[in-house]
Amino acid sequence: MLKKYQKESLEVLDSFCQKTLSTTPVQAFKDVTSNQYLEVDDYTNPYVCLRVPTGGGKTLIATKSLRILVNEYLNIDYHLIFWLAPSDKIVTQTLEALKDKRHFYRQQLDKDFDNINIMSVQESYKQKFDPNNELVIIIGTIQSFRTNNKDGRKFYDENGNYQELLKSYDVKYSLENVMKLYKPIIILDEAHKSSTGLSLENILALKPSFILEFTATPVTKTSKAKSIYASNILFSVTATELKKESMIKLPILLKTIDDKKAILKDGIEKRMYLEELALREEIHTSRYIRPINLIRADENRGDEALTYDKIKNILIEEFKIKEDEIAIQTDNKKEIDGINLLSPDCKIRYIITVEALKEGWDCPFAYVLSVVSNMKSSTAIEQLIGRVLRMPYIEEKDKKELGYAYVFVASDSFEKVANDIGQTLIKSGFEQSEAKQSINKSNHTNEYVDGIGSLWGDMLYEDRQIHLDTINIDDFTTSKLDPYISVNIETNNISMINIPTKAKRPKFIKDLKAVTPENTHKKIDVIFEKINQQNDSLVKVTDIELPKLLIEHDGDISIFEDGTILDYIDISDKELIENASLNIDEFSINTNEHLVIIDIENEKIRNKEIDTNNPSLFDEEENEEMTKIINEHNIETNNPNFMAKLSNSIYNIIVGEYKEIHQLLDSKQIKEFISIIIIKLEKREDIDLHLLESKKYQLKRAILIKIKDMVLNSKKQSFKMLFDKNSFTVNNEETFIFTSNNYMPNPDNRSKNFKKHKYENVHKFDSMEEYEVALYIDKMPNVNTWIRNIDSDPINSFWLLTETGKFYPDFIINFDNGKTVVAEYKGKVYIPQYELTKKPIGDVWGMLNENCEFISLYDNNFKTILNDI
Repeated sequence: MLKKYQKESLEVLDSFCQKTLSTTPVQAFKDVTSNQYLEVDDYTNPYVCLRVPTGGGKTLIATKSLRILVNEYLNIDYHLIFWLAPSDKIVTQTLEALKDKRHFYRQQLDKDFDNINIMSVQESYKQKFDPNNELVIIIGTIQSFRTNNKDGRKFYDENGNYQELLKSYDVKYSLENVMKLYKPIIILDEAHKSSTGLSLENILALKPSFILEFTATPVTKTSKAKSIYASNILFSVTATELKKESMIKLPILLKTIDDKKAILKDGIEKRMYLEELALREEIHTSRYIRPINLIRADENRGDEALTYDKIKNILIEEFKIKEDEIAIQTDNKKEIDGINLLSPDCKIRYIITVEALKEGWDCPFAYVLSVVSNMKSSTAIEQLIGRVLRMPYIEEKDKKELGYAYVFVASDSFEKVANDIGQTLIKSGFEQSEAKQSINKSNHTNEYVDGIGSLWGDMLYEDRQIHLDTINIDDFTTSKLDPYISVNIETNNISMINIPTKAKRPKFIKDLKAVTPENTHKKIDVIFEKINQQNDSLVKVTDIELPKLLIEHDGDISIFEDGTILDYIDISDKELIENASLNIDEFSINTNEHLVIIDIENEKIRNKEIDTNNPSLFDEEENEEMTKIINEHNIETNNPNFMAKLSNSIYNIIVGEYKEIHQLLDSKQIKEFISIIIIKLEKREDIDLHLLESKKYQLKRAILIKIKDMVLNSKKQSFKMLFDKNSFTVNNEETFIFTSNNYMPNPDNRSKNFKKHKYENVHKFDSMEEYEVALYIDKMPNVNTWIRNIDSDPINSFWLLTETGKFYPDFIINFDNGKTVVAEYKGKVYIPQYELTKKPIGDVWGMLNENCEFISLYDNNFKTILNDI
């Protein structure tokens, strides 16, 4: 399943491609990003970048982008893809993943294409391929076609393997000319390592139809003299978004001690503690984790050096580690090669290395990095830190400490090591502010790691800790206690990390006392007496709780969300038939164009014609079903077999892409709708039937837009009905709670200017106007605290459902009169969509709440509205 940011990046790419088809890459880029497109000399096709930090799944996004680029942009079934990786190691990894039909990446490709041929550049010199009838992916490095090495020259040499593809052309049978003929889509993995000087010239010489680069650190400055061009960043993913989606372990808990033996001891103890947590995690989730301690040894220099063999001996003799739990990985000893470190049968818990592990190596089970060697070189940290960041199973952990990375370094300078790690994170695609906030001091005076300031919450108060003789961690992971209590099984301490609202405190205290010994109950009472006495000063660490909007239907009450509104959508067969047509504005074909036009230096053209009697599009049973539907509607057609096959082809594309459609329409309704549209298109004078199949992706898009328009219209009618019936309600059970654990912003670099924001970092503002409104709120004397609500985060943010999707108001403001105000700022311009969809549902929610209110703020009156509260 794709992560939210991965879906968004693909949606933006799709939008850019569609706009480019009707305009130019320059205009399309401006329309999508509001930024200027930086053109490359003598290249007019699209060249754009998706910025994704290391660990964000660039290969998966690249894999899923191919359907958009081939089917939607080029409007063909198959094409030639030239995939360039930064090194031979990454080429090997990519090949292994995409060739393995059990691998998730390959499974995604198989969903999008029915015939796939994947090979390395070297394999392409011997292996047959045909981009007309299969998706061909050739994977290599920029060195693969540089003429300064022997292997690179093969790219340009004559090769009979390509005779079948090039025999109609008066050109040399070379891979270079195959590329030029088919104008490949080029995927650049970490493009900054290959898009300079001769490299870029070589790429452009292949006449690519589209260049899509994936990088953590895009080129930001153009130097035409050096053939260096800044990246056209179409979409940028932040490290914060990776953390939200549990892709990477953060924060990094860093400890520095100028004592190599102590560093070893701390790393071993932390790994053992994490394994105990992992066993409890497995009981709850059935997910196996065996935390691994990666240890970087000294090189063999001098008697004092802690070399890999000495460290192994210390682990066995002093710390009683079993020998089969230790592996050494160096140039000479390669004890983890060929070992599946993720297997429950593997016993390895400690990996000792001297130099960096091979490029591309990472193990999600690697949690602890212990560095006893000299770390004066920042390169050494850079090569190792990424090895412990990837998250096992890419999901949030019940035990929060299994979501962090731990680094122990033998050094007398915490600041220097922290700075080196920060620079490494920036090179991996983190924003500077994210890098700084992602490194925390593990030997903080507070024993509970999750409460250590920065990105992950406010500082804990020492007097909110209770020591227990024994702890059953399961007692504190219930929904009643988990949002407020943190458990440290190393110290047997429980800590109050969040404070319940006044209304919830009596019940919370009762639940807490039920799982703690009686001799602690007095301490619990004392803690809450202090909290109640100092309530005003502690309001910033008190949760803000907002009722969710509910809907009442036939005596049942449920949250008003996407799945609920689908129950009210009703599209009748009559409505479907009435809408089953496309006018010339909705779909048209340029009758002068050829199906496929491929040129090369000599300007020769090759056309591929459609055989309308081709029986191989889909199997006989499916085609018979479509033919039956066509006959049922008594619509005459001169090509019933062709129409049935084309209808079936588009049906399969639509249901594969728009999976929610079966919640709204059954298969027969969808097939009837598609068939009637296609048969009506046949009657249009401007439609060339022989071109219709070649435009099936364009036609699919037009049909899908038609269906989605009907769904939206039905949603509008459903919303009107619900408003008319006054079906909405709220209660005290279904609420959304803001806590330090669930507020994960993309930090605004002006966060330090705010004094009353509930959390240290404020989510980025959409405009200067919004920032100025926030400053005004922050300075209001009657405001206790406020939150910049994070948009497009349905799990961790407050939202209300509208007919067009979820609506995330800008500000949550807590006033000293006890009222909480939800505010949306709309600026200077009147926006009909807001007034007709978002404002009404906000007003309804506000009217249902005694202590909450919804307000709309506009440029000319926001101060007046806020002052009147």
